[in-house]
Amino acid sequence: MSGIRCVPADTRLLALLLCSLPAAVLYADEPAPSAPAAPAAPAVQLPDGPGRSALEKTCLGCHPADRIVAHHHTGDEWQALVAKMIEQGAMGSDEELQSIIDYLVLNYGAPSGP
Repeated sequence: MSGIRCVPADTRLLALLLCSLPAAVLYADEPAPSAPAAPAAPAVQLPDGPGRSALEKTCLGCHPADRIVAHHHTGDEWQALVAKMIEQGAMGSDEELQSIIDYLVLNYGAPSGP
């Protein structure tokens, strides 16, 4: 045989892995390519009306508007939810809190039955 030596397949695989290791270490800290960011959802525009400013002042500090407007409840349900928020620290005068409930019922009340 001339000067060429046959190297067993496992040895070649090991050599290939060892040669690749520096590249793997070099790129280990590289961030993975990410998909393009989805366009931001349009901001929810709350309808004008009595109670809107009280809702913005009292509720939007803890809840995004889209979370609030996604729900449609009856007057009693909105009343109970506002009472629950008061228990958890929401603050406002009785008039402000009632105006928030009235605003939510008017704009995001449950649809009436048939």
